[in-house]
Amino acid sequence: MLRPADAEEHLRVIRSLMERATIYRAISAQAALLGGLLSLLVGGFLWWRAPQTIAATQQTLIWLGVLVITGAGNFIFLWEDARRRRESFVSAGMKMALRALCPSFLAAGVATARWADRPEVLALIWSVSYALALLSTSHFAPRSIAYLGWAFLIASMACILASCARLDEWTSLSERAAFFNGYMALTFGLFHAAYALCTWPRRSAAGSPADPEIARTDSFQDSQ
Repeated sequence: MLRPADAEEHLRVIRSLMERATIYRAISAQAALLGGLLSLLVGGFLWWRAPQTIAATQQTLIWLGVLVITGAGNFIFLWEDARRRRESFVSAGMKMALRALCPSFLAAGVATARWADRPEVLALIWSVSYALALLSTSHFAPRSIAYLGWAFLIASMACILASCARLDEWTSLSERAAFFNGYMALTFGLFHAAYALCTWPRRSAAGSPADPEIARTDSFQDSQ
């Protein structure tokens, strides 16, 4: 059972995260742009070249490289923002976010180790896991993060329903590569690029952030 002191600390961390919703959304937009553009470039290149020259496991490793680069970029953006505000990088808020994200990412990691040679299956597993990871932060993250999570989840479910009868029929590398790289480019690439475009930091003429998330934060503060 959660002790009153622990519950109070938990609420304090959530409040702190919600108060910084606009800041975190700006940082996530930068990371989304990096990951989106990289995914579009890599996905387009592999869709063109993979059927002739690159094995399935190698394609998986290339996409894992994209994930590592994007993740590293996100941590750099967060670290620079924490340094600018003279706050601890590994804060209570970051720990809460990592606890929310870890189960979905762990499941995706295990699936990757098991089906590294089945990229057409991994594309759907990664997409579902990523969607659930984003949605797991919806109680403290900017609302736009939840929208992105729902976009990934709906696309994943629609694709699973449309292609589940055909996944086992794809025996050629060209068919599997076309689906894998095309799907990754359209979701992790296009969705992230669209998210960055819609959430990139903008300021009003008066100089204050023109951001609907502020209303949500103010409402939360007023209720406390």
